Amino acid sequence: MILRCAATQQSTYEWHQHVRIATGEGLSVAEINAVRAWQDAACFSPAERALLAYVDALAIASRPDAAVYAAFAAGRTPGEVVGVTMLITLYFHLARIMAALDLETEAPFVGWIVPEK
Repeated sequence: MILRCAATQQSTYEWHQHVRIATGEGLSVAEINAVRAWQDAACFSPAERALLAYVDALAIASRPDAAVYAAFAAGRTPGEVVGVTMLITLYFHLARIMAALDLETEAPFVGWIVPEK
């Protein structure tokens, strides 16, 4: 979710930092790269696709359409829906803050397409 937030906001700092975190948590480079064009990636479950679609919808408008919201909210408690929505919008705002401050990564940017090692 955070990687998708970074991608929609074109936040190099968020992307760079969370690629490192994601690989440390066991995501493959292929899975990380798939986040950039997730609609074409079969590696995501229906629930993951619903979450990524929700991120995309919030990146475009403050209110997602009913179908996107229903797919995202399915199986989640109201508290989970609020918490995830707050987290998504927080990462959008962080991206804007980092852009305004021209925050640079500590190491060279990993790139929007992460190379296999």
